[in-house]
Amino acid sequence: MEGWSPPPAAPGKRAVPNQLIWSPDVSEPNGERVAAISAELAEFIVNDLNWDGTTEDLLAEDRVALPEILDSTDLLELAGFLEDTYGIAINDEEIVAENFASVHDVARLVVSKQAALEAT
Repeated sequence: MEGWSPPPAAPGKRAVPNQLIWSPDVSEPNGERVAAISAELAEFIVNDLNWDGTTEDLLAEDRVALPEILDSTDLLELAGFLEDTYGIAINDEEIVAENFASVHDVARLVVSKQAALEAT
């Protein structure tokens, strides 16, 4: 179709072929920090935990559910990575679907725990 271009992405999203990449909501507290940590987590899952997907898959608007791709050993390795990399403590009872549903949810957990440490 000559002269045709795809419609623009919705606000806060980047269009890429066949998928939208999540980007932080500027109204979300620490949105840029959450996005940066999400990208780091996606790299860790793909490169260190040897997940067969891509970082783009993990960062896509239609997020990959971490409980569906990571086994219990992977989740423990991810928790150890969070503790070592971000200087936080992850309690066993915090390794639940709500906190570990996606890389973005994990990133929000990290940011909230870092904020709590800074407040003390």
